[in-house]
Amino acid sequence: MSLKNIILSLMLLFSASVAKPQSITNQVPSISEFSGEIVSKVKLAKEYFMESNGPDVGRDFEERTANLSKRIVALFQEFREKRTTQYQNVQIVFTGSDWATGKHTSKTVSIPNDVYIFTKIVRTTNGDWKGGPIINGADRSKWFEGDIPGGSVTWVTGGHGSAETAWTINAKYSAAYISSTINNEEKSIKEALHAVNLPTE
Repeated sequence: MSLKNIILSLMLLFSASVAKPQSITNQVPSISEFSGEIVSKVKLAKEYFMESNGPDVGRDFEERTANLSKRIVALFQEFREKRTTQYQNVQIVFTGSDWATGKHTSKTVSIPNDVYIFTKIVRTTNGDWKGGPIINGADRSKWFEGDIPGGSVTWVTGGHGSAETAWTINAKYSAAYISSTINNEEKSIKEALHAVNLPTE
């Protein structure tokens, strides 16, 4: 990359505005709801498998402990599956716009590239749109629909007189982001279990 292009890239980076979602539908419920529920279920499971005489608790301490562990593993598996579905159903909308008078201007909107999958764009298609979008470093000028990796959006606005451009992008959370987020949530629930001396597996 030439020095000129490096300088241009740095200028775009530092001048980029950070995009916040215009709207989010099917927002994921707070993890605190799940944390309290799982702590209660593990507490009840421990009491059942270690203190009751139920037919499925086990014949001795080792069997009771193993059956309790299986129940806790199943609880976390159920949690992961339900939480994954909730994150997958979230729908996010980003928007951007720019204008220029008698010149071409490039604008970058900064969007984290490791969080989102973009699914659709509705954008200006007349002569005011002079280039792009470049999304996450890739030329997406011919993209209008279909899953692509998300990231920062750069486009060019221009014309002889007053020119305006705008775009709306629909997005969803990436699988990697969902997995990482749920891992952190599971860790926080296990910390809550440890805090009240309950097993986590």
